[in-house]
Amino acid sequence: MPTITIELSDEQLEKIKETLNYNGTLDLEGETFNGSSIEIDLLPFTHMMTVKGYKEEFIGDVTVKIPEK
Repeated sequence: MPTITIELSDEQLEKIKETLNYNGTLDLEGETFNGSSIEIDLLPFTHMMTVKGYKEEFIGDVTVKIPEK
């Protein structure tokens, strides 16, 4: 099964966890992610990510790797 990889900084991962966090912890254990979304804009020179959970957070520039096969 092919895998699409998104590379993030530690700070970006922390922002994602904070945004998706409905239960008060950053481990995301027990989260259902109901109503949450991750949006990646694949632009010609950059890839930008926005995460929507209990709030909307612009994550910024990320690296997206899509396998050729």
